[in-house]
Amino acid sequence: MVSDVDISANATGEVVVNTTGAMPFIEEARFTSTKPTRVKLIAKIDRFETMTRYRLMADGKPVPIELASDMSGSMLAKQGRISTRITYTDHRAVG
Repeated sequence: MVSDVDISANATGEVVVNTTGAMPFIEEARFTSTKPTRVKLIAKIDRFETMTRYRLMADGKPVPIELASDMSGSMLAKQGRISTRITYTDHRAVG
């Protein structure tokens, strides 16, 4: 969803499942645009890609370790690009 618009028809997703341990888990999830998408009348997404990586904590629960996204497009006739990378560390069980 981008600004309350479902863009999934113009995207593809892929997951990598780690099966080396006792319990399989999603190690990486990636979503990529397949064609440019108009969002309402004021914006157009030319290309986007997001990737989230996970690892298992000692208790066997998956936690995110990295999120990266890259998007290019235009809004109100101005071209632009946004890239973000977030790294998660110091995971602790709560409760």
